[in-house]
Amino acid sequence: VRIDEGTFRWADEKRRLATEATGVAAFKSTQQAAFEAERQRWKAAGLDTFVTDEGTPAEAALVPPGLTGVESPVPGNLWKYLVAPGDRVAPGDQIAIVESMKMEIAVHAPVAGRMIEMRAVPGRTLRAGDILAVMEAT
Repeated sequence: VRIDEGTFRWADEKRRLATEATGVAAFKSTQQAAFEAERQRWKAAGLDTFVTDEGTPAEAALVPPGLTGVESPVPGNLWKYLVAPGDRVAPGDQIAIVESMKMEIAVHAPVAGRMIEMRAVPGRTLRAGDILAVMEAT
């Protein structure tokens, strides 16, 4: 981090912004086009809506009794797991990373326990609530 002493002058800043207006507008146009393309990819994959369900996702019903399913908090793609079956984790430990809208979203262990099964493969498209892993609470 570098800190420069100086005086801020609004008039100078307005002139600087005016000289960069064309480049800023071009960047914003490119950014908006990329955003719209991403939304279209999500729509084509059926990931553009979020449906709240007072029950549990159907996939969660497949978690055997006594075990805990670790869900994806957002729609996106599984980037990678940070743990493997057999690993022990504490509550809040990061177990996976989901990429969503160019951001990395950490997935955390909901309870202390041992990882039993990884349900998705890296690169898989996920919906919010999809089960990424199954763990045994300890």
